[in-house]
Amino acid sequence: MSIDIVVVFGVEISNKAELARHFNALAAHTLTEPGCERFELYEQTAEADGFVLIERWKDEASIADHMGMPYTEHFLANAKHMIARSEVHRLSALVTR
Repeated sequence: MSIDIVVVFGVEISNKAELARHFNALAAHTLTEPGCERFELYEQTAEADGFVLIERWKDEASIADHMGMPYTEHFLANAKHMIARSEVHRLSALVTR
């Protein structure tokens, strides 16, 4: 069964555009990973200072591989300081098709 992750990011308004560019570069690489089934970034409409990342991974090994990729490490090294706060939510489906 796939693993779904939702991450909510709080971002300073002055960093939003640059952080979005970093996320787009990360997504372009991440979506090519064999274990990545979904990797989408959204801007929150209720708050002007937030992004929501929705991910789906084949398994835990896929997540571990992703975290060790050079482009993920580059993202963390260059964009992490622009994130004011984050909440990670791992989800398990209650109803499956």
